[in-house]
Amino acid sequence: MPATKDFTKGLPGGGYPQATPNSKTIATRVNFAKLGALTAGQTAKVGMIPANFVVTDRYAFVRTAQGGTCTVNFGTAADADGFLVGANGNATANSNAGGTVGAITAGTLCATDTEIWIEFGSGTVSTAIVDFVLRGFMLPGS
Repeated sequence: MPATKDFTKGLPGGGYPQATPNSKTIATRVNFAKLGALTAGQTAKVGMIPANFVVTDRYAFVRTAQGGTCTVNFGTAADADGFLVGANGNATANSNAGGTVGAITAGTLCATDTEIWIEFGSGTVSTAIVDFVLRGFMLPGS
């Protein structure tokens, strides 16, 4: 039995999946040697997430290792370790810094513009260069 209505004619792409128009990557490179060190209890704003962004993935990549124990957290003003907890800023250069996924899980909608924060974790955070990356997609505004 066919569908009683065909909504595909009114949908973008005629109802076929669209791979990239709404996909978005937000990447921020933090060079602690140039921007300054973080010490216990400190946080830093490093970017913005636009309203209506849905998080699907989060990563931290070390570009230059700290040279000693160094962990940082990656999140928002409301939850400074919401994306990643304990990303290793002393991992091998050009590798994934790892970390534990925080409370902001895949599928979370940032309904309003949201600040991206990093937070001191442990060790010394003063010379590492780390790329913090969010991947996701944009929903239409309400």
